[in-house]
Amino acid sequence: MCLPLSLCIYAIFRSQRARLGSLWTGASAALLCASLGGITITELLNKPLEVFTSARPASSTDREFVVRKTLEAWQESPFIGWGVAQGTADWHTYSITLGSFSTYAAVLYLHGVVGFTFFLVALLSTLLNLWKLAIQDNSTAQKALGAVIALIIFMEAIPLSWMAVYFWFFFIWIGSILVELNNQNDELIKISHS
Repeated sequence: MCLPLSLCIYAIFRSQRARLGSLWTGASAALLCASLGGITITELLNKPLEVFTSARPASSTDREFVVRKTLEAWQESPFIGWGVAQGTADWHTYSITLGSFSTYAAVLYLHGVVGFTFFLVALLSTLLNLWKLAIQDNSTAQKALGAVIALIIFMEAIPLSWMAVYFWFFFIWIGSILVELNNQNDELIKISHS
């Protein structure tokens, strides 16, 4: 799901028709919702999500249970978290470590609101910097923006500890893109001032 989404985001930035198509799609969805008796766009989007989660209901139930138990444990130490995974959620005949199945729930559980805030600031500042460069019609920044958005969605389903090795290499790639593009922008500014 994340790969097609990142390619779709890249296409929206690259093509004037895709940008107009996304606006027309949004307007058509609003018109459809209004003509179907006043359903909300959220209700329209939730139906495909229900179909997606019901495809593997046992897996979705397991994930929901572990994430719920993780968030319940987080509420016992909300500001600084637990530091290390200390508990498990007993599900049928096996125990699942708290913090599994969701990076966001795991960061809250392990590092509390303080760590989660730093985590979100890092993600959102990266997203914002790439967004600024992507709207300037920079192909590399557009690809990186699509990849970061896909990663943010992907992290809802995978714990950070499972992908930490790949995560660092990904952000080294993103960082090198940001440095290169910011240096190019600085050079253009110097040229325009002289």
